[in-house]
Amino acid sequence: MNFIYKIYSGYDGFQPKRIPDRLTGGRYLLLGWKRYLDEVEIGDEVWIYFYGPHEFEPGVYIKGRVATINVNVDKEVQLRVYNYDTSSPLTDKKNSGRIAAIVRARGRQVFLLPGDWETVSDCTVFTSANSCSKRHCEWCATWQSFQRIRKPELRLPARLGNHANAFIPAYWAIPPRCYLNFKTIQPVIHQVTHILKSFKTGNAKLAYPLARAMFEAIHEWSIVPDFDCIVPIPLSPDKADKGEIHRTRLLAQELSKLFGIPLRQFLKLSDPVSKRRMLSDGYTYSQFEQVYSGSLEVEDIDSIGHILLVDDVCTYGGTLKVTSRSLWAKNPELQITATVAVQMIVKSVVLDESHIST
Repeated sequence: MNFIYKIYSGYDGFQPKRIPDRLTGGRYLLLGWKRYLDEVEIGDEVWIYFYGPHEFEPGVYIKGRVATINVNVDKEVQLRVYNYDTSSPLTDKKNSGRIAAIVRARGRQVFLLPGDWETVSDCTVFTSANSCSKRHCEWCATWQSFQRIRKPELRLPARLGNHANAFIPAYWAIPPRCYLNFKTIQPVIHQVTHILKSFKTGNAKLAYPLARAMFEAIHEWSIVPDFDCIVPIPLSPDKADKGEIHRTRLLAQELSKLFGIPLRQFLKLSDPVSKRRMLSDGYTYSQFEQVYSGSLEVEDIDSIGHILLVDDVCTYGGTLKVTSRSLWAKNPELQITATVAVQMIVKSVVLDESHIST
């Protein structure tokens, strides 16, 4: 559910330019929520609309997610802010006007943001993906039709096992050789698979909607996003030399903006490593993991407590396993939450096929 929270700057001088001063730890904002507190859930999105006598343009200056709810004496909601601006609204003039109309009623501070408040009618995700660059995917009917993986559907990838504290994939995708009949797999999963292939072949515009899905999945799985930083799986140096896009870094950059958490590139590969090439040449998966581990370099992470480890695709979890082990070797106390845009449909990870097959 999405809410608009209205703030009158004349009440205590809280205006957009003072947002950084009001944030705790640079991330959290405490909001008094006296009425309708029972309707709020952890993970709900809240847009904060400012208006009043000071010199700023009325509009939404903060977007965040509900992190904690105090239903006792204080009646407060703690918002985890993922985007804010101190000088200009986050919405354009047209949409700021629409929000102004929604929050016009006097005596109310909390308003429900309509589900159809903003629509994307020119979605080009299956062609150029130019529309995805506008970052309106949370309101796009096409993207909303892609059902995310729910926890009861998934078993941990076999090779990953307990090598991460948590593992959250956003969508299912179809591998080249799938144990299920292609014709029985839900059409939306075929569509996500097409989008993934487009991303993997260089369409960087798809990074935001895929990252947005990962962002949503983390909240839906009730993972507290108390990450110190976001860390992408490294790109093989031979791919970088060829000018291929760094997919995991693009996803991590978008997640960094959504969560308001810094991106840190603690990982790099000293030598080219290709899982597909090694397996096609007859090497075993364990041999790939050994080579990958030998090439993986990890910076000093002693001061880091919790990271969000980002990859674009997971099949059996070997890359995430090796990376997590290497990170733990540097810092045994490190907490690792791993997330991927898609989990390939392999028999060992599927617990419930009802949301995959027709």
